[in-house]
Amino acid sequence: MGAGGVFKPLNEQHEQLGPADIANGIACIVTRPRPRHAVIAELRVMPTDQA
Repeated sequence: MGAGGVFKPLNEQHEQLGPADIANGIACIVTRPRPRHAVIAELRVMPTDQA
């Protein structure tokens, strides 16, 4: 059994993140004003049912 077969039950239990989810996070960061004294160093995106 390949790795896809092992993880298939897990994938069916949780909604998967897609490219649009990451793109929405990036868009939120680059379009919102930020204070001059703050830097966004990292974007971490996790599914809400696994956070």
